[in-house]
Amino acid sequence: EKIRIWSRGNAHALLDAGGGEIDMCRDLITRTASEVCCRYMGLELHDPDAFGEWGMALSMLLFGDPLGDETIGAQGRIGSAHLRSLIDDAIDRQENNRGHTDKKSPEELAKVAKHRSLIFRLLIVEKMPRDLVRATIFGLATGFVPTNTLAAGNILEELLTRPALMARAKA
Repeated sequence: EKIRIWSRGNAHALLDAGGGEIDMCRDLITRTASEVCCRYMGLELHDPDAFGEWGMALSMLLFGDPLGDETIGAQGRIGSAHLRSLIDDAIDRQENNRGHTDKKSPEELAKVAKHRSLIFRLLIVEKMPRDLVRATIFGLATGFVPTNTLAAGNILEELLTRPALMARAKA
């Protein structure tokens, strides 16, 4: 439910700020996916466009480069380094604040966790090892933005070619 609410809020804010002209894929779909992904996971986002590009580069490296293109490999490695740094920073912040939660009962932690990030829930509540949290968040972040961008772009393309469906979607 939170993701739906955050997505809608981000999309409306971006459309309002666009003043009638916006690149639907890059400036609306990918940016909304980037901002919502980071908020949900607990990543401190400074540049949502760069975050989206890192995810796209990693996705291309993992799923769209059967011939091992050097440029795609380099872009994927750069995206990987940035994403890993962002995740490690978020994990560090949670570990540095762990003292505030050490004395809480599992029931108290469960209540707090409802309003906290995925990294908090995995690291503090579930007590996952740091490396496993990093791997989990890395995998989810790598898939979230490219998958949502591709899916939403395909939906938009279909709606634009089918006016009756677009009218139903707007209703």
